Amino acid sequence: MDQNYEGYENNVQCNFNLTILPKTVVLARADLPITFTTEFGVDYVKYNDDGNDVIFPRQKHYARDVYIFESNKNGTDKTVMWEFVSDGSIKGLGFHISFYAVRKFLF
Repeated sequence: MDQNYEGYENNVQCNFNLTILPKTVVLARADLPITFTTEFGVDYVKYNDDGNDVIFPRQKHYARDVYIFESNKNGTDKTVMWEFVSDGSIKGLGFHISFYAVRKFLF
C-alpha cells in the first residue's frame, strides 16, 4: 500500500449495480489480508439483493465471508445494487471488493 494513502473521502456516496446474467453465479469478497476498514457503525458498504439490505461485511473489520449471488431462476438478468456511504467525520483506510463470475453448467 502507498504510504501516502489517506483512505476514502468524507461525505461520499458511491453506487454500483452488479448485473448477474442467467445461469451465472457471482462470488464477492473483500480481498485479504487487507483489512476492511470503515468507520464502524457510521460509514458502510451495503448491498440490496431481492429487496433485502445487507451490510457488507457481516463481521466487524475483516471480511472473511464469501458472498454468493445466483441468477434469477426464470432466466432473466438479476441486479444487485451496492452502495458505499461515508459521513463527515473519521475516514477509514477503505476496502477492495472482488467479484468472480462462474457459469452454471447443468448435466
